[in-house]
Amino acid sequence: MFYAGIDWSDTHHDILVIDDAGRQGNTPLRVSHTPDGLEKLHQFLEAITGSNAKENMACIGETSSGLLVAFLLEHGWSVYPVHPTTVDRRRAASGGKTDAIDAYLLAKTGRGILPNCALSPQIARKLLNSKCSPVTRMLWSRCKRVW
Repeated sequence: MFYAGIDWSDTHHDILVIDDAGRQGNTPLRVSHTPDGLEKLHQFLEAITGSNAKENMACIGETSSGLLVAFLLEHGWSVYPVHPTTVDRRRAASGGKTDAIDAYLLAKTGRGILPNCALSPQIARKLLNSKCSPVTRMLWSRCKRVW
């Protein structure tokens, strides 16, 4: 399993991916908040998991709506929003803040939280892909992503 911490803003997004062991296997990425930037993010994530194993990537961010989240969901990525203060509490006492540090802390948060959840990403994805109404699918997508 991989955990992509995505620190978002109105103009750009910083992404850092770690694995189950907490190892960073890639150079952090910054993409612009444009269609081209989001496509670059999609290709970056696919280069890690492959196009047929998206269930092995959890995207963790501090928002549950907007263009970034819609784009990720439409392209088959699992998105797990966390409360914005979650990263603040994990930051070192020195208080150093950069977008790259926040992306790492988001990935680390996902790695710590998701394996202990009762509803696994694989089961949640099966529920989302089941034959149910669009409204039910939307509600499931929001419920499974709020911790």
